[in-house]
Amino acid sequence: MRCYLSFLAGIFAYGIMKGSAQLPLPGSIPIVGIYKQLYDLCENAGPQAYVGVLYGNDSYYMTFNYTDCYPYRIDNEQAKEAVFCRAATCFSHPTLDCEGGAVPPVGVPVPPGTVLPNVADFVEFLGDSASCITDELSDL
Repeated sequence: MRCYLSFLAGIFAYGIMKGSAQLPLPGSIPIVGIYKQLYDLCENAGPQAYVGVLYGNDSYYMTFNYTDCYPYRIDNEQAKEAVFCRAATCFSHPTLDCEGGAVPPVGVPVPPGTVLPNVADFVEFLGDSASCITDELSDL
């Protein structure tokens, strides 16, 4: 995770040095603009919302609340990028409806501000959906 965050920081720093406010990733996603849009969308969706997600071709945005099933694909549109506005502990599931138990059965803590771009459709290797609960430890 540390390498991934370093990679994102490097891309951001490079964009600032070049004077670019929008930094393209594979698939031409402008990470800074989309990040802010998804973060704000999540923040404005209420205290139970923890993530803003972009699906498909840059036009289908959704937020998910704690305990909602968060599918990685909706109407054949793959999740393209997710931004967490609140801390969560997430469990990956093998089905689109979060049925069948978590695989593996261990939750993954996700801090607020985390961005997860779906580069090269890697999300398919995680499963088909996730369910996330509030991260009680972050409130201490």
